[in-house]
Amino acid sequence: MDDKTYFTDSNITVTASQISMGSTFYSLRNVSSVRIGSIAPSHSSDIFLIVLGILLSLPGFCLLGSNSKGAAIVLLIFGIGFVALGGYLWSQKKNSYTILIGTNSGEKTFFVSKDQQYVQSIVGSISQSIADYGKSV
Repeated sequence: MDDKTYFTDSNITVTASQISMGSTFYSLRNVSSVRIGSIAPSHSSDIFLIVLGILLSLPGFCLLGSNSKGAAIVLLIFGIGFVALGGYLWSQKKNSYTILIGTNSGEKTFFVSKDQQYVQSIVGSISQSIADYGKSV
């Protein structure tokens, strides 16, 4: 069988007979499917900062009309700062995309990246090699 290369870079190589990443190898004859999975990031720390900011801001708003304007302003500054920081951190988090390879022993995570187009190009190459392998057998 011709060992045509479908995809290669510093991380992953997809040929007509195998898929490899580092020391992990899958023989194409054992691969039945490939698909993209998605992993959502955790936002628990972001939510904590936003809630803390709101909890600090509420007493600040209540104290604005009292003799403790200095304390009110400090609470509002910290509260709004925590809300803004939590919102910013939330907006910066991206999904991770995984390559899931189906074999006779089940589905395995092969690779994880935040770059969706990169993962899609690898999955496309693996899909093409599986299709071509099926034609040659």
